[in-house]
Amino acid sequence: MKVQRQVDHYLRLYKGMNQPRLGIKRETTLNQVTKILCCTQRNTQLIVHKLRALHWITWLPGQGRGKCSHLTFLIDPEDLLMRIAMEYTREWDIKGATTFLLQYDQGFPSIRERFERELEPSLRLVHYNKKRAQQKSTLRFTYNKPLRQLDPAHGYLRSERHMIKQLFDPLITYHPIRDAFEPHLAHYWEKDASKRQWRFYLRKGVLFHHGVPMVAKDVVYSFNRLRKTPVSWMTNPITSVEALDDHTVDICLKEEDTLFLHLLSHESFSILPALDRERPQKWGAYFPRGTGPFKLVRNDQNMVIFEKFDAYFRERALLDRIEIIIDSKEVDTPFNEHHQRWRFDSSTESNVMMLIFNGKKDGLSSNPHFREVLARILDSGKMIEELGGARGREAKSLIDGDHESESGLQDALPIERLLEALPFQEEPLHLYSFDDEDHREDARWIQQQCVVLGIRIQLHLVPVEELIRVETMQMADLILDETTVGDCMELSMLEMLYHEKSFFKHTLSDELQSIIDRDVAKLRHITNHTERQQVLYAIDQKLQEEKVYISFYRNYKRTLSSSTVKGSSTNAEGWVSFEKLWIQGQ
Repeated sequence: MKVQRQVDHYLRLYKGMNQPRLGIKRETTLNQVTKILCCTQRNTQLIVHKLRALHWITWLPGQGRGKCSHLTFLIDPEDLLMRIAMEYTREWDIKGATTFLLQYDQGFPSIRERFERELEPSLRLVHYNKKRAQQKSTLRFTYNKPLRQLDPAHGYLRSERHMIKQLFDPLITYHPIRDAFEPHLAHYWEKDASKRQWRFYLRKGVLFHHGVPMVAKDVVYSFNRLRKTPVSWMTNPITSVEALDDHTVDICLKEEDTLFLHLLSHESFSILPALDRERPQKWGAYFPRGTGPFKLVRNDQNMVIFEKFDAYFRERALLDRIEIIIDSKEVDTPFNEHHQRWRFDSSTESNVMMLIFNGKKDGLSSNPHFREVLARILDSGKMIEELGGARGREAKSLIDGDHESESGLQDALPIERLLEALPFQEEPLHLYSFDDEDHREDARWIQQQCVVLGIRIQLHLVPVEELIRVETMQMADLILDETTVGDCMELSMLEMLYHEKSFFKHTLSDELQSIIDRDVAKLRHITNHTERQQVLYAIDQKLQEEKVYISFYRNYKRTLSSSTVKGSSTNAEGWVSFEKLWIQGQ
């Protein structure tokens, strides 16, 4: 901020004048002020002029040689810092405000707490703008990182994928409880006797967010563009996509695939306008346009804003606006009497925090004895007990239900024998993980457990954009990550194995990958859902037997919401479906 230097000058001058009372004239000289500010007399005059213009001081110069000037301080230093910080928040730059205040944390130890307390009213969950003719309901909350990737073909994080579902629609949807597919952008579909030729009939009158009708050529464009993206594996079964007319699409498969409809229900197969291929894709300038219940009107490093799409082809959202304030340190709103009227919900998420071994890299990470040693010493119960926080129940496997491997336990070698069998560790092992609080704590805990046995681990805590780069995965010996098995178990497991940004895809040994490929090929010919699940359990069992990963825990999730907010149930990714939220009595 432009006044940063003036703030520093004011604080130095206030301290140098022994923190005088506000509003009281204080005799001084230009030479004395010059010494306090440690600059030339000419610069002192410029600084005094700027502080006067900001109305932070008054300055009456002495008349004549040797006469004293009169200096009056008009604002308390802490109040000044708060004023500047709140200026940042008017642009929803919470990160800028907190970064600014952290520079003065030592001199003003309570400033961060005061900022959070004064900021809290503007961050309440639901806000009503009563100045408008009609009340507008707004969901407002903070999130700790920008949402840079809201393209259905590239979104990978749980947060990104949830937001994508608010902006876009696929042809069909999957209902996990009934294990059934339901019409969405396509109102009907059929297949021929070979189950290779599929025809989809599109709804008429569906509009994109910019008012252009959705037609069959948009479906062709949306499907074909996926072939050169991180989800290209999803398009492998498809040989061709053809628009017969504006509302009819034919899709031809290489062979029968019982997971084909599962693929089409995935958010990656959401429909975008064909003309979007000509639009710039730069983040902050590019707002992807879909047909979903909300449209994107702002997305930058400070804030993301969704607005209700009034022309949505299905039941419209009940909220008018969603404001996501980006704050890298996440404002911790204190519990107060206002919250006594709020509701706490708690549950265990379906995510699993796990440590992955790089089987493609020579060295200890591929050594079965080393994997066994870490599996023994990294006790998930101990981790949960010592670190606490949101770490919930222990996870014994990737798939909820925790089908733990029982192989080898009765014949296990003593850990001393395993350590003796390990080769000499010449270099430390490189453990990569996200640079956020829970991953940092877990990574350091793992490092501490290993050093007791003489196993050296070097931590690399990096931004998510760097962690999911293929080059980073190839350098890592160990990767600490969390993954989620969503409502559709089949797709979730296949994504873990084949998505271009997935750690398993780039760390499984070639031999193990070949075995899994054969199992997945069989899976795609099984029509019964229960039988497919058994194949997936067997794949996970194989991963456990090979000690491909060590699972630790599932997060314990707590949700605070106003008792007037209804429809706030969370999904498998731990997010609330925004279009289902409504406010009682409004």
